[in-house]
Amino acid sequence: MLSPIWSLGLLLGMAPVEAPVQVGEDAPRLARTPETQLRFGLTPRAMDFQRRWGSHHVRWDERNGTPRALLGPGLPASVTLELVAAIARLGAVRPDSLVLEEVRSRGERETWVFTQHHLGAPITGGGVVVHVRSGRIGLVMASLHLPKETGHPEAGEELLPANDPDTLGYTWVRRQEQGDLVRFVDRAGAEVHAWTTRMHLDLTTEERTVGDPLIQVPVRQVFLQDAEARELTDDDGLHSRTPPYDVMLEGPSLLVRLDKTPIELTGIEDELLDWEVDLSPAASTVQHHFHVAWDWLRDRRPDHPWLDRQVTASVEVPGECNAFYTNGTINFYQGGDRCEDFGRIADVVYHELGHGFHHYVIEEGTFAGDISEGSSDFVSATLLDDPVLAPGATGEGSYIREIDTDRIYPDDVRDETHADGLIWASMFWNLRERWIDTYGAEDGTRMVDELLLEALSYGPTLTDAFEAVIAADDDDGDLSNSTPHACELIELLNHHGLGPGSLGLVRLDHEPVGAQGSFVPGYAVDFSLTELTPECGSLDTDSVRLHYTVDLPRDVLDLETTSFVEVVPDRDGEDYATTIPRQLPGSEVSYALSWASGDGLTAFSTHFGDASRLWRFWVGDREALWCETFERGFAGFVGEARVFGRPPQEEWSSEWEVDTPLGQDWNPTGPWAGRNVVGTAVTGEGLYGSGNGQRLVSTDVPLHGASPRLLLLSAQRWLTVEDARYDEAQVWVAAGGDPLKLWGNSASEGGSEHTLDTAWTPFDLDLRQLVDEPDPLVFSFTLQSDGGLEFGGWALDDLCVVTLADEVGHYRVRDLVATDDEPEVRISWTQPMIEPLEATVLVRKQGGWPEHAEDGLIVDLDLAPVPGAALSVVDPETDQGVVYHYALFAAPAGDTFFSDVIEGDNADLGGAPPPVVVDSGDTADSGLGDTATDTEEEDDRVRPPPGVVPVEDGPCGCATRGSSWGGSGWLLALALWRRRRSR
Repeated sequence: MLSPIWSLGLLLGMAPVEAPVQVGEDAPRLARTPETQLRFGLTPRAMDFQRRWGSHHVRWDERNGTPRALLGPGLPASVTLELVAAIARLGAVRPDSLVLEEVRSRGERETWVFTQHHLGAPITGGGVVVHVRSGRIGLVMASLHLPKETGHPEAGEELLPANDPDTLGYTWVRRQEQGDLVRFVDRAGAEVHAWTTRMHLDLTTEERTVGDPLIQVPVRQVFLQDAEARELTDDDGLHSRTPPYDVMLEGPSLLVRLDKTPIELTGIEDELLDWEVDLSPAASTVQHHFHVAWDWLRDRRPDHPWLDRQVTASVEVPGECNAFYTNGTINFYQGGDRCEDFGRIADVVYHELGHGFHHYVIEEGTFAGDISEGSSDFVSATLLDDPVLAPGATGEGSYIREIDTDRIYPDDVRDETHADGLIWASMFWNLRERWIDTYGAEDGTRMVDELLLEALSYGPTLTDAFEAVIAADDDDGDLSNSTPHACELIELLNHHGLGPGSLGLVRLDHEPVGAQGSFVPGYAVDFSLTELTPECGSLDTDSVRLHYTVDLPRDVLDLETTSFVEVVPDRDGEDYATTIPRQLPGSEVSYALSWASGDGLTAFSTHFGDASRLWRFWVGDREALWCETFERGFAGFVGEARVFGRPPQEEWSSEWEVDTPLGQDWNPTGPWAGRNVVGTAVTGEGLYGSGNGQRLVSTDVPLHGASPRLLLLSAQRWLTVEDARYDEAQVWVAAGGDPLKLWGNSASEGGSEHTLDTAWTPFDLDLRQLVDEPDPLVFSFTLQSDGGLEFGGWALDDLCVVTLADEVGHYRVRDLVATDDEPEVRISWTQPMIEPLEATVLVRKQGGWPEHAEDGLIVDLDLAPVPGAALSVVDPETDQGVVYHYALFAAPAGDTFFSDVIEGDNADLGGAPPPVVVDSGDTADSGLGDTATDTEEEDDRVRPPPGVVPVEDGPCGCATRGSSWGGSGWLLALALWRRRRSR
């Protein structure tokens, strides 16, 4: 017969001591500044990544500009290796530095773990983790490092990043593990860092009272031994052994020890283990409440890996007011004068087990102390349905902590794991209360518990909470299409300071506008704003604007006083389109985009108030004055171990080469055109040297025939260089005197904004200030590097000096039209789109085209023309049935009209059709009198006297003119204008 064995126990609580070393692994709290996040997302490498790999929402490590988290569009797992290589380049690290360590499988989940190496040695905590669900890549977490000046590793060493939230320093160390302590020792034997897996409960001024009523519960899953056999009790405490028997507090899941000694009870005669007689209160409490928590875990997460292991629980450990988890064990100190025995408190048992639930569920990531403390607090609270932890642990009315009060990041950060963990715990307690209201107590509680365990599987830090929670809520492996509870979760994460903010996650996709021709009627600007959760209404789509300005001086840095033209784009879903109006040839157009959150609390502009972050493009039909393609080798260019402003060093050397790029590391995958490019380390290992200074000096470049309206140094560039805080890439020009710096790569405060071209990039530098220089120009491309972290450096192809093409052609209109089917001749055109524009004149001639501005009858003279204005005039002095030749001539800032005439551009034929003759029979009876006389009277009536007729707005929206001057009045006007010009 099966008999139950029972234990009498208490429902009890917890407390701790100060940890001597850091608790939990390094878990940096990374800034999540919306402006900085967007800025990193607008770099060419980031936009190129999005074009190649789809709608990823990328969060950046703002310390070094590397990707921290990517919420992906459900790419197939088969592209994992290619994707990780692309992420490496996105993070400015070499793809071969990421080594695949293992692929872990669990049901429909796979976890691909890549560790980062430097010079062949691992970087502590560095790498990429790809999380796959149902065969699709959803969340990718990364911790990428760009070590500088580290030297070379010795055997057995690893590279340890400094545990600093603001900077990244590195030290070669050896790892030493001693029980739950992990130490890192440098080459001198000094400990430079340590952390422990021992998770303590910190003592506050309040905890939970011992003294609840006794309850009778089964002794589950322990071994009994009588004279015949050994047997394991079942979950109801049932067994078939005959008293007397021995009871060992050990089973497949739990071993209870008195400090370090296993507990074995001998000669038990009945079925009830007497509390405080057969078993200590702590042993009884731990034995019972362990299995309560184990049932909860098995129900919520049946595949949890800790369920397959035996847990050692030590009670009455010497000491007081503490309990701790370490390396799969739970441990409880004795009571004392200041507090109760924490092994007697259920809250403490659940809390310590919560650390293990966290530790063992992590697929890959960080066992962060604050996340673990907050999760353990929540596990205790959800099991007991009480947000107050361990009431009475240090006396009546006391408790250890409560998670019902909302804690907010970063306002409530105290840099102590238990206090900081309350931010995470209170967020989940809020969610539990909400979902109980929505789904009922049973389902709501289960849903939150399961969400917590799934989120913990991603190994988040406190500032990785958003990605972990959203990924945990996902149901299809595609995080680009939102998740079932995304809006509610984002709202709650934002409330606790752990979310993306009121704007949510909005990704901008935009191909910047490139150089435009002179006669392009307008410049299309297309972009998309993609929200991770559009149904949450984070983005105010009506707030989206384009802002542009023209010819912004390059020395303007602060845009606070700059006047922009604002344009409201057309919207089609998440796609936006608008047009910047046509600008004068030689203009440089600068533009930006802006939008705001629906609540009006957050607004963005892509220039962030910094002129260097505007998108810019030039307008003009380019004509090369000089070009070098390097197909003939250096062609007179010289590479030197020198830079401007610094004395040369003996160790410097020139790495400039002309060759076909091989695509190693950061170098071009091929030339822009032809076969060769010029650059630093084009072949070889593909990286420029450290601690070096070098430059490429051009041959003499003359400026004969240059137009002051557009003069550019133009090239195709593939430049990869560190932030100018460390490595400087510059362009200089000299014209017989001191060199002038034309351009330099950007330097950021954090040194993290590297220039990393991922494709051939158009590169234009303004030379208009040099157009009057009598001497040829000499260009220099320089590169100054520091002692560590190198990229590919310069690569240049098709280097040219360009000017405005066919300047005369820009003063010739291209759309003049004269009518030939109306009673009068109407001539329409668009004034030349160029400045300066002094005057235009429309000339009419019979029998051939006018050859110059005074060759014929002047129909219209405009002495204050508006470039690009649409005009229409009527020529009233025409005879019906006669064909006339019309041509328009324009004068720039001189008194000479350009005189080339091209039919279909600035010239057209026009004339009034002959009158229709109606045969009325008897003219005497017509009532019209003499036809000739009537016609003459009609001519006098229609033809206005010489003089100016006011300009009116015609129905087409053009300016409409009648006859402006009559006969020789035109010539008089021209003469007066010329006289004025000659003074």
